[in-house]
Amino acid sequence: MKTRHLLTSALALIVMTACSDSTGVETADLEGTWEAQSMVVSSVADPTMTIDLIALGSPVSVMFAADGTYIVTFTGEGENGNDVGTYSVSGNTLTLVETFEGQVQEPEEIGIVLNGNNLTLTISETWYFGESEVEEAAVLVVGLTRQVSAS
Repeated sequence: MKTRHLLTSALALIVMTACSDSTGVETADLEGTWEAQSMVVSSVADPTMTIDLIALGSPVSVMFAADGTYIVTFTGEGENGNDVGTYSVSGNTLTLVETFEGQVQEPEEIGIVLNGNNLTLTISETWYFGESEVEEAAVLVVGLTRQVSAS
């Protein structure tokens, strides 16, 4: 699976984690810029098989705007760019709707956990591990930190 899709998924997870009230995350909890500190994909069949995308040089940042739009910025593995779209939050579920080449994509739901300025996204994915040409079930966990501007 391409890093680009994983990054979008990770973003979705991040958005869902940002709320801290009794009903879950709220949109306002996610507003701002978040930088990935960790982004690890693990095989479901063999959890010891992991790939640390940040360590491989794939930095990711996510900006959630008050108007319900997001931008994921990523670099690495020849896939530099941005994913853009809209987001919404219901409880502990973040829904991302990407717009790609002018086309609105299918909504993607992601579970999130927010703890202060730290956001964790977890998503079920598929990934190519090792030399295999077959995608296998995987879990992507992304840890993000809210960027605080100096005043």
